[in-house]
Amino acid sequence: MNEEQNGIKETSIAVAIVLLLILFMSGYLSFPGSKQTGDQVGNQPAAVGGVANKVADENNQLVVTVTKPGTGEAVKVGDKIAINYRAKFVDGREFDNSYKTNEPLVLTLGAGQVIQGVELGILGSGGNQVGAMKVGETRTIYMAPALAYGEAGAGDGLIPPNTPLVFEIELVSINQ
Repeated sequence: MNEEQNGIKETSIAVAIVLLLILFMSGYLSFPGSKQTGDQVGNQPAAVGGVANKVADENNQLVVTVTKPGTGEAVKVGDKIAINYRAKFVDGREFDNSYKTNEPLVLTLGAGQVIQGVELGILGSGGNQVGAMKVGETRTIYMAPALAYGEAGAGDGLIPPNTPLVFEIELVSINQ
């Protein structure tokens, strides 16, 4: 292949990725198996790619993207942590945001204080290559309904049943 053909190929791939993202965000594509409940997150290896490392389990129940690496010790079950977050629908509409209150959410990992997808995303979803969060790290967590609010939905109809969600999480502190 010559340089021109390589450029055309790279442009075509980029356009295809953008179109898939647009279809996904607009609701025309969704997580396969999103009507399932109680699925366990698998351990599919992460794609190579440094900071933009993504991990999806075999059923696409959880996708984790590290957007900014953190430093220091990683979180573990039992740690009391403080996080900032933005909670959104896959079309980008925001329904909750701790930045607006200027108060991080404080919780104990493993105590069931947040939905399963958030906790698994913070802990690194079962030992995959993304790993547990470190202080200062930010990541985006895409979760299928089974790891969010499932068939019940939440918030008196604010989050409809069987709705996939996106959380942007920043780990502010551990055990403080």
